Amino acid sequence: TYPSRAGWETALWGLLLTTVLTAYAAFVVHHRAGLEARTAELRTTLYSIGDGVITTDTLGRVQKMNPVAEHLTGWAETDAVGEHLDAVFRSVNESTRGPVPNPVEQVLREGVNAEPANSTVLIARDGTERPIVDNAAAIRDEHGGVTGVVLVFSDQTRRKQAEANLRKLSRTIEQAPLSVVITDLSGAIEYVNPKFCEVTGYTTDELRG
Repeated sequence: TYPSRAGWETALWGLLLTTVLTAYAAFVVHHRAGLEARTAELRTTLYSIGDGVITTDTLGRVQKMNPVAEHLTGWAETDAVGEHLDAVFRSVNESTRGPVPNPVEQVLREGVNAEPANSTVLIARDGTERPIVDNAAAIRDEHGGVTGVVLVFSDQTRRKQAEANLRKLSRTIEQAPLSVVITDLSGAIEYVNPKFCEVTGYTTDELRG
């Protein structure tokens, strides 16, 4: 005997359902593999950046830290995750020693990127202090909604030391008992110290260029 029409329709719908479910399962597996690959790529990028990077959720709690951030803050990522940023990223104004506005809170409150802050000192977990420059930006999903904040900061110790050395050298030249003149490659005068003006009788404005 041949199957009834209802039997054929049932078998056909069963085959169609099986095909759809198989295709959907393959799509989920492929999508998950792609997502995992992108996540691994982003993680590799995060952990390779030469600046300190900390990501937070919308409550300001630490989600990820790269090795540079661990070194500068003195916090291991495993200890910092889940902690509020204020506990991990302690900063004060270099001159006043007063607290510096939390850049992550500014981003979450105003919805705009926080501008780089100057004269900021980061206090590590062990009390070590380092001058830094930092800025923060919102992390957004595909719909534009804020899902967290990324904070990027860098150690400015060498730059500050170089600036201090330059200021010291400048004072030394200004007070030198010998004439000092600096020119560009064409020989045009760019700088003279007071002693040079005293010896030649020219003013700085007359000599420059």
